[in-house]
Amino acid sequence: MEILGIGPLEFLLIFVIILLVLGPKDIEKTARNLGKNLNKLYRSQNYQVIRKASEEIRNLPARLAAEAQLEELKEMAEFKELKEDLNETVKEINTAATDPLRAWTEEHQRSEAEIMAEVKAGLPGAAKPAAAEPRIAPPAAPAASATPALTAVSADPPAAPPSTDGPQS
Repeated sequence: MEILGIGPLEFLLIFVIILLVLGPKDIEKTARNLGKNLNKLYRSQNYQVIRKASEEIRNLPARLAAEAQLEELKEMAEFKELKEDLNETVKEINTAATDPLRAWTEEHQRSEAEIMAEVKAGLPGAAKPAAAEPRIAPPAAPAASATPALTAVSADPPAAPPSTDGPQS
């Protein structure tokens, strides 16, 4: 187990050197003074500024990556909007390709409705209802007594009817 890159044997060696240099009586005073000075250092305004700057420098790459990712997300959002617009256009084209007369019939129905609204409103210059839309009635079924029955057609020309003008030879 290492603490700050110092192994157990190295730590023991440092402790022995401090014990030999300071002696057993002065180690207690030195440790107390060292603790007080470290406490003052940690609470000082300068140390707080240095610590905050250090944190900002450590977090700078992550922050820059997050900002770059936000810009990419904004671009992706723009691409999504363009993709949606393109998909809508493709749907409209496909609809027009499957039913090419749909737009024409819708426009025709709208114009017909406008004409009928003008006629109902009685605006001057409006077309009369009879001329608004000509309709063809389906053919009526013929009555049985009105039409003669069909007969077989022969290749011989029909005989001329007898004339009543004079004697025949």
